[in-house]
Amino acid sequence: MIDVAHKHGLDGWFHSCGNITETIPHWVDIKLDVISPLQTAAMDLPAIAETYHGKITFFGGIDVQYNLINGTPDLVIGEARKIMKMFHACEGKYMFSPCNTIMPETPVENIWILFKAIRSLGKCK
Repeated sequence: MIDVAHKHGLDGWFHSCGNITETIPHWVDIKLDVISPLQTAAMDLPAIAETYHGKITFFGGIDVQYNLINGTPDLVIGEARKIMKMFHACEGKYMFSPCNTIMPETPVENIWILFKAIRSLGKCK
């Protein structure tokens, strides 16, 4: 399926919730373009970022279960900055996104702060 997608100028994406760490090398081998999402609470993001840097595009990683719900604006911005740096976002191969659906109990202020951080931090020089 991925080869067919590439033949038609499309990217292949894979979506799975939970800890999919053990499957990542297989997706890299078959030239999958994007893994979605990186689920913060279920995966070791620093190890994944280090191991697969530049080999596949990752989507997600911003925690929606704890920090986005309970964190201060400074903590939300700090997490966004950390994820961007960890995945070398300005070099490509990372798409900034929450790790899953933003929960209904998330303070609207934190959602706005996250989007402002994405806009600000995403301006790579």
